[in-house]
Amino acid sequence: MKFHEIETDTIAFPVYSLEINKLTDLSDIKFPSKHVVLLLAADYSSIPEEEITNLSIQLITQGLKYILCWGVECEKAHDAFDLGNILWEEQMNTQNHVMSTWHNDESFEDTLWFCLYNASPDDEYWSTTSIVVVSIANTITQQQIGYIDDVRALNRAVGV
Repeated sequence: MKFHEIETDTIAFPVYSLEINKLTDLSDIKFPSKHVVLLLAADYSSIPEEEITNLSIQLITQGLKYILCWGVECEKAHDAFDLGNILWEEQMNTQNHVMSTWHNDESFEDTLWFCLYNASPDDEYWSTTSIVVVSIANTITQQQIGYIDDVRALNRAVGV
């Protein structure tokens, strides 16, 4: 997992990125903080919804507080994460809202910008949260990952 030094005071959380080969590889990853905002870029078309739901339960147990899904059939992943949150709450007999969004009609750059500037968990988790951007099977390019290190270029790319 790569840590990104971001030279701005407008992004509230430490940011990391990671490239993995398949979705289930995420189950072996230890998050860098107690709570996580996760941007997950993938082609979900060949990933069974049940696999996504099962993984979401694991990630919620590890501190997932916000999931942004981007890529082919990302709405399916969003729905699976919502179901995983419901199942987790039933298993644990407690309330634990995990915010979830899908970005099927946005560029990766727009989604990354939204993640960095707008996606945040409830205030009580701020001091223990980081952002993790994950690309599965090279869904996003090195140039796109590079925007994490150069938010001014990202702002230009999205017209801000």
